[in-house]
Amino acid sequence: MKIKIKILATFCIAGALVVSLAGSVVSWLIAKSVHEQSDQRVEQLEQESYQELLGHLSLARSRLDDIEENVLGQTTSLRSDPGLITSVEGSKESALREILASAFADGWISFAWIFDVDGAVLATFPRNLDKGVISRYHGQEQLDQLVKDFIHNNKTATNVMTEMSSHDEGFLRALAPVSTISTGSRALTIDAKAVVLDGFGDPIGVVVTGKLLNGYSKPLDGLYEILGTSTAIQLGGQLIASAGFGNGVGNVSDTGNITVSEDLVERISASEEPINDVLTIGNTDYLSSSVTIRRLVGQPLAILTAAIPATRITEKGQTVRVEGLAVQRRIQTWMLGIGAIALLGLAALSMVISGSITKSLNLAVVAMRDIAEGDGDLKQRLPVTGRDEVSQLVASFNDFVAKIQSLIVQVGDSSNIVSDATTMMSEEAQRNSEGVNQQRLEVEHVATAINQTAQATRQMAMSAASAAEAAKKANQEVLVGGKTVDQTIDAINQLEMEVERTAEKINRLSANSEDIGAVIEVINGIADQTNLLALNAAIEAARAGESGRGFAVVADEVRSLAGRTQEATKQIRQMIERMQMGAMEAVRGVEESRVKARTTVDQASQAGGSLRSIGRSVCGIMEQNTEIAGTAREQGIVVDEINSTVIKIADFANATAASTEQVAKKSNELTQLSGKLKTLVNQFKI
Repeated sequence: MKIKIKILATFCIAGALVVSLAGSVVSWLIAKSVHEQSDQRVEQLEQESYQELLGHLSLARSRLDDIEENVLGQTTSLRSDPGLITSVEGSKESALREILASAFADGWISFAWIFDVDGAVLATFPRNLDKGVISRYHGQEQLDQLVKDFIHNNKTATNVMTEMSSHDEGFLRALAPVSTISTGSRALTIDAKAVVLDGFGDPIGVVVTGKLLNGYSKPLDGLYEILGTSTAIQLGGQLIASAGFGNGVGNVSDTGNITVSEDLVERISASEEPINDVLTIGNTDYLSSSVTIRRLVGQPLAILTAAIPATRITEKGQTVRVEGLAVQRRIQTWMLGIGAIALLGLAALSMVISGSITKSLNLAVVAMRDIAEGDGDLKQRLPVTGRDEVSQLVASFNDFVAKIQSLIVQVGDSSNIVSDATTMMSEEAQRNSEGVNQQRLEVEHVATAINQTAQATRQMAMSAASAAEAAKKANQEVLVGGKTVDQTIDAINQLEMEVERTAEKINRLSANSEDIGAVIEVINGIADQTNLLALNAAIEAARAGESGRGFAVVADEVRSLAGRTQEATKQIRQMIERMQMGAMEAVRGVEESRVKARTTVDQASQAGGSLRSIGRSVCGIMEQNTEIAGTAREQGIVVDEINSTVIKIADFANATAASTEQVAKKSNELTQLSGKLKTLVNQFKI
């Protein structure tokens, strides 16, 4: 192939490769950027959506709180109704039903009933509710227990309370007349209990109202209509109410499969914060955020979920990707057009350049062929006719021939020297081979010793690491012991405080007993005076004769009663004295216990200090063992490197021995070649 064609082909191929490579790189970079931006946008939209869902959860929860406030308001209004208070006091069932019916008309409550203080049902609404079922459910929940505490002990801080509660199928069957949805196995209600007080502030009954949430999607429908967010309330795997899933607002029948997996339920129940996840409902994926609805005592009750279709996010991300791909295709089209124009320009330029080069080269080829087809006369030179590149090539060729001529002369002289040197090289190679064999034996001995050293170093590193691990465990035990000592000190301090409070109570008991003694003295004085008065009365009765005999009998009884009173006060005084002595002994015992507790605290503090000192010492030992293990590992690495180096030296020695043999062999061949070289040099005219 001619140079002109080669230049043209080279320029075209190079241009095509450059254009293709540039286009591929640019297209790849654009596609990568489009995908990255799309993924980043989708991720950003997901995070923003989850943040919005948190706000929507709060709104949904506030809707439930509004229901609770309305139920609470109805209950508070009922308990304060004078007619209800009067009817409860008179157990007027018909009047109570009318009052409950008027409250039910507002639509904020689904059921209501009234108990007396003994737990008997006075009235219900709807009026055909099963009183036996209601009585059975009353008192099962924690809120009912709080109401009982208020009624019987008057200990509760408030007398109106609300709570969200769950009930079984029996409760639902009792409420069937007031329910407009199909009953399920469980019911979710918002209950309010209020204690009814009479005019003196005494409890006379309990009014209970509640809102059944099964199928009640009105508060959730508003969120879907305004925000487009789907929401659902679930209880034990059962859908209570929903909006926005399936075919529309409040469509419960089409969303019966809105359930949360057991694993997700456990995570939601264990967390105080909302849990984000992807739910698949039917053939649609939803970005969801769920939170636990808890009872008053903190136990998980139900799950509130807010969700939006994931297609909102994917559609926006797909829009970004489609726009990026359109830009990519436009850039590729422009690059193809620019590449085609560049290739045409390169082809034309290569034709011009190749024509100017080949014209002068053809002249130089003819002149070179004349020299090549001659008899090897290196004295001949090509004519130099100009200053262009071809003329420079001819001049360079003449210089090259001159150097070849000089080289041939030097080669002839060197061939003789090489012949003599190869003989000496062969002898020296033999001696080197013997020395290399001896070196190989010594290197093998060194390698064996280094292997033994490496094994010992690794064993030392393992021992040091084991010691460091043991020190670490000891340090952990010391820390646990220190915490135990601190806990013991806290417990003893609390015991000392309890002992001091006990001593104060005993002292107050002793003081009270002294007050009782003073009262006994007064009683004893009264008994003495009574005895004297009775004696005087007996004397006066004796003077009166027969008319005073009855009065004498009374005086004897009074004197006898005064004597028994004195005897009783004497016994009480002795009992108080014994009680005071026991109190003094108890105070002394408490004081001794407090002193011993303080001594124990001091000893425990010293033990804690000793444990901390031991911990610091163990930490020091652990750090030293760690340093020893690290040093041993580093030493093992160094020894392994030395061993590897020695092995390489042995390999080099073997290679050197083999090379020495090859040198001897090649020396003989070189002697033969030097003879042939002389023959070839003699063919040139120099």
